[in-house]
Amino acid sequence: MFFILLGIACAGTQVAQAQENGNRNEKNEIVRGPYLTNDAGANWWISLGGGITVFGDGGCTPAVTPALDFNFGKWFTPSIGARIGYQGLTGSMLTSTDNIYVKKTVGDQFKMKFGYAYAHADFMWNISNAFSGYKETRFWNVIPYVHTGLLAVYKTKGHHGADLEFASGAGLYNTLRLCDRVNLTLDLRGILTNGRQLQNKGGVAGELSLTVGVAVNLGKTNWKRTPEKVADESVLAKVSELEMANQALVSEKNELAAVNEDLSEANEDLVAANEELQQTAALLAEQAEEETTPHTFYFVIGQTRLSAVELARLDLLVTTELSSLDEDDKIVLTVRNDSKTGSVKRNEYLSRERTKYIKNILVKKYGIDENRFEIVPEVVDTQRPELDRCVDLIVR
Repeated sequence: MFFILLGIACAGTQVAQAQENGNRNEKNEIVRGPYLTNDAGANWWISLGGGITVFGDGGCTPAVTPALDFNFGKWFTPSIGARIGYQGLTGSMLTSTDNIYVKKTVGDQFKMKFGYAYAHADFMWNISNAFSGYKETRFWNVIPYVHTGLLAVYKTKGHHGADLEFASGAGLYNTLRLCDRVNLTLDLRGILTNGRQLQNKGGVAGELSLTVGVAVNLGKTNWKRTPEKVADESVLAKVSELEMANQALVSEKNELAAVNEDLSEANEDLVAANEELQQTAALLAEQAEEETTPHTFYFVIGQTRLSAVELARLDLLVTTELSSLDEDDKIVLTVRNDSKTGSVKRNEYLSRERTKYIKNILVKKYGIDENRFEIVPEVVDTQRPELDRCVDLIVR
């Protein structure tokens, strides 16, 4: 029955798609929204149905019994909804073992009869609206769902107290539109629960029901797409926002022109400073060779990265001396900055970044243990500040 109804539902989806003549734009494309959000009192419904149910448990012969179904639900979007409900009445099976639900014997089997009640919550997906777009006048909507809840089974006479178990499963809900507020419903539901509830000590018990009923829509019954004028107002608001932003940009442009003039003057000063740096570059190399050891590495003013020449010297130091360190040797990095150039905060930044830079090279490139390092900051005042922008490396 379940798979037959699935086939009918697939055919119903095709029928629903064929009904979309009034649900397409001028390019014959399906229109899916956007939709205005519904309020708390909109798109509710109640339904009442009756039909048949079949219980199954391992080794038992199922029997058809009547079923009652009541639901209360809400659609949050044209495709997504939820409901809570009750399903129940009576169930029956033939079993080979006697138990508390047996009413009589039929041949060499025992006939079980019991009452049941299933309180459940369902999450629903209207695939007709999801794939074909919402259409208020669509005749057939196909809605699969999943559910979970509590299933109680009890004696129909001499009630002994319900056996409660968690249950869950899936179903297929179909609505056939009769008018704006009334739909004919066809609901196929499958339930799985613990087999011990029907006296099966292990395994899984199941129930399959098919009910036909009527659903009544409450409150607002349809969905409204966002009107075109709302989109137009949104565009106008965006245009106004852009105009204000443009005015702000014009004002900012004028301010930037004034700043640019100041930057031009500063650039002239930087050009002069660059020429001075180029003149001292040769002197720096000469003095470095005459007055320092290979353990001192120099930085250009304001820079935190070594030149190619200094990197080569560092590589030479590693291969000639640092490659054979004793177990207790420490590497002391002493960073020097002259106090005559830059602010205290800037010199602290340069000191930190220069030592970090050399340490990272030695750790990551040459694999030296970072626990060997000791960092010593130093600020000096000499007549040759270009020789004080450096890091000394000493092995102790």
